[in-house]
Amino acid sequence: MKKITFILIALITGTTFAQENADATASAGVVTAIDIQQTADLYFGAFLDSGAGSITLDPSTAGAGDDITYGIIGGSTPHYATFNVLASENVIFNVSTTASLDLDGPGTETLSISSFKYNPSGTGAGTAVGDEVEIEVGGVLDIVGGETEGLYTGTFNVAVSYE
Repeated sequence: MKKITFILIALITGTTFAQENADATASAGVVTAIDIQQTADLYFGAFLDSGAGSITLDPSTAGAGDDITYGIIGGSTPHYATFNVLASENVIFNVSTTASLDLDGPGTETLSISSFKYNPSGTGAGTAVGDEVEIEVGGVLDIVGGETEGLYTGTFNVAVSYE
């Protein structure tokens, strides 16, 4: 009878003997929309056609990987394309570029950029940590030799997205 009374008292008072509790916090983060603005165009410089070769502008090596000795004419300073990216602080985003590009010149002439190189992250898709980041884009311009004199142009794309 004492056992039954004890069990009844325990059930009525809500006392349990094997229960523990823990709390967790719920949260959510909101980030601002990512934005990219072009601030300068890519320019390989003006060069004297002296046969097959290439001009390389590589911002991922802080200029150490640049190979602009292919007859660049004085006063024609090559430079990287630059883009400003605005993103949420300390959020990783991906950077990608067009794989290659033909530059259209006089008549049916073309020059080819066989690959793009950029900083941060070298070549291909890469990541950078946000708030405000400047991206520099260069590439490898392939020269066949015998190109017609004139300006060769084309448009390439740089895309950014949150990881």
